[in-house]
Amino acid sequence: MGIYDEKMDAIIEKYGFKYEGQPDSTAVHNIVMRLFQDRCLGRRVALWGAGRSNSLTSHASVIIGKYASCMRGLVCLVDSAKELQGTEFMHYPVIAPQEIKNKDIELIIVASRSSAGSIRESIQKYAPWCEVLDIYQELKERGIVVSYNFYEGHSLYVELYDIRKEYEKENNSMAKAEALHKLISAYLSIRDIPYALDFCDEYINRQYKGFQIVKDMENEIQCLVQEIREQNIIRKRDIIIHFIDALRAMDITGKRDGELEFYHLKEYFQDMLYFENAYSTAPVTYESVRSIICGQYPYDVNVYNNNFIYKFEEFPLLQDVKDMGYGINFYTSDEWRVMHEDSRINYTDQIHMPQKLWKMVCDRAENSRPFFAFLYYPWELHFPLVCGFHKDKPHLPGFVDVGIVDMSGYIVQQFNDCLAYMDKEFGFYRQFYNEETYLNIFSDHSQIVYDEKNFMPYYMYYNNKERATHCIMAAGGPGIEKGVFRNNFSMIDYNKVMRQFISGNGIDIASRDVIRWQYYSIHNKRFRDVAEERGYTDYIDGIDCYMADGLIYSKTANGKEEVYQDGDMVDNIASTTKGKQFIAYIKEKFGEPVFPEFLDIHFVS
Repeated sequence: MGIYDEKMDAIIEKYGFKYEGQPDSTAVHNIVMRLFQDRCLGRRVALWGAGRSNSLTSHASVIIGKYASCMRGLVCLVDSAKELQGTEFMHYPVIAPQEIKNKDIELIIVASRSSAGSIRESIQKYAPWCEVLDIYQELKERGIVVSYNFYEGHSLYVELYDIRKEYEKENNSMAKAEALHKLISAYLSIRDIPYALDFCDEYINRQYKGFQIVKDMENEIQCLVQEIREQNIIRKRDIIIHFIDALRAMDITGKRDGELEFYHLKEYFQDMLYFENAYSTAPVTYESVRSIICGQYPYDVNVYNNNFIYKFEEFPLLQDVKDMGYGINFYTSDEWRVMHEDSRINYTDQIHMPQKLWKMVCDRAENSRPFFAFLYYPWELHFPLVCGFHKDKPHLPGFVDVGIVDMSGYIVQQFNDCLAYMDKEFGFYRQFYNEETYLNIFSDHSQIVYDEKNFMPYYMYYNNKERATHCIMAAGGPGIEKGVFRNNFSMIDYNKVMRQFISGNGIDIASRDVIRWQYYSIHNKRFRDVAEERGYTDYIDGIDCYMADGLIYSKTANGKEEVYQDGDMVDNIASTTKGKQFIAYIKEKFGEPVFPEFLDIHFVS
């Protein structure tokens, strides 16, 4: 913890606003995902505990489904219940403990909370050579004790809504004061300064009991914020990168009288070079970020063979800034740090958007050397789409629910709340940067959110650039002329253009006649089941897509070729003269689409 963060904690403690809440399930998920990434990838794995009910909400079911990207080495499930032995669970065989020795298992995951102790004893008896991953023990060792199943949702963002509603419904002045005190405490705990100050003002204006104490605290916070702002605003040539997961271009901009106008983050983009036609190389994070960091298309390397966390040398921009004397700082989550552990990088693991924004400006204010910051926001604009201020009770849908579960009653409002929250949090810090600061804001892909005309999972939007790959890219700073870059830009060229921006040696932005994006095979059983039910099986084992001159050509791993007019997802014109000519043009330029062997879907037995 830095000096300014300690000062904020001291203010909070001094006035009695320290918040005590339950563990945020996002923090738990981050730890579990990191455990699976570090321990399971590239190894032969077994789950111990199928569960007698074979419930879709059992530990085994959730681990296989929710963490599918890390479970590709899963061989089988182990269970001591004889009635389950010899059966299958989610396509995996259920075996007796005595059979483990025949399966070359390297690691066993304890898939139970209540029976974890007895399972560990059984593993010691039947497979003492195996490494054991006990999720609840790992959480306990990190100071997190959960009385519920680790995958059950509990979000501090949802708790903020509940506390606010408790405050609003109370009639008694004392009870309202207590609820509002709790709400302010909760916002301060995640360093959401804008909302904390708003509710401090409400407490003071309504003159609840002890309002003078709140007024004094607010004054101290404002003085601290001003001090941090002044230390930030005098800095020059720092590089600040904001990576907002899944932020869609379609929500950020529109046209009025033929001119581009910004709906969100306007105070940033109006002073930056905005890439109107920036496209990702894939519709999901791990696959698209490989291109952004390394300049490789998703099919160039098996991303899920532990290739979605990057070595320092794989990110050319980092080597440049290191050579220029910058201190390198990453503000990510424990689930996905983006970069491998490296002594050249300072890591801060946090969950919520306001925490990262606050910590970065504090660190920047305290730093004497040139400052490089990479901030990753995986939650607020990506499913489950929850943030620090919702008008209605937020739901916690998963990415696998999109196009499968009807969210029409709430998801649009919930998403709009998240966009407004992003605006408020980013807007608060806009005056912490001067024109000598290099600023970059980008997203990695688009997303469906909700489509009132269609009801399909994400892989069926392969021919819809707006909901698949049209993303955000903007940059500003010394030598970067603000305005709009209207040509097609692929995020595979991210390193190239960012290195030009900070070098001061001239800017020549790569423009691509053809934009390309790729889909991996689908491993999630729920997605595959829906494909079987709805006739989508042609599209679940890989798709290679190309866009140029208003046309989109796609070829699936099973050889299905299609051509669509951009904006028309229905009429396949591949058999027309225009379609055939476009296919020939793409193949002449890129060759026949080739699908790597690692896309093949198979279950190890």
